[in-house]
Amino acid sequence: MKKQLQVGLKFHLFDVFKIIFERGTPEKAYKYNLKINNALKINEDNPAKFQIYFHVTIGSNDNEKPLNIQVEATGHFELVGVGNIPADVIDNYKNISAPSIVYPYIRAFLSNLTLQAGLNPINLPPVNFATQQIFEGEYLEIDEME
Repeated sequence: MKKQLQVGLKFHLFDVFKIIFERGTPEKAYKYNLKINNALKINEDNPAKFQIYFHVTIGSNDNEKPLNIQVEATGHFELVGVGNIPADVIDNYKNISAPSIVYPYIRAFLSNLTLQAGLNPINLPPVNFATQQIFEGEYLEIDEME
């Protein structure tokens, strides 16, 4: 009888390690640029362990209404299971499943950060990692809380 392949993705930790939050004089409404980048970093000693790194930037080039929000965060993961794992399964976990797990944490973090800073919460748009749809140069309307 052939042994069935069993593999899983274990999520260890979400870690925010850099935050920059700068804003000028509050105004009623702003228009800002959004940029989301992500990358994969594989542990050299144990290739089953890896990190998904995100750098999110929300900013304005308007000198009268400056805003600079940058958040860098990682999700720490490990592939667990037995047997020879096919490369396409590993790629799916690392490039689709893991970023899809981490991204909602970043969305919630930025929403809470902006809310606590007196802005209406910024809700990042959903991202479909299966299609590699990452945003760059998109504009958001952000209002001050009254």
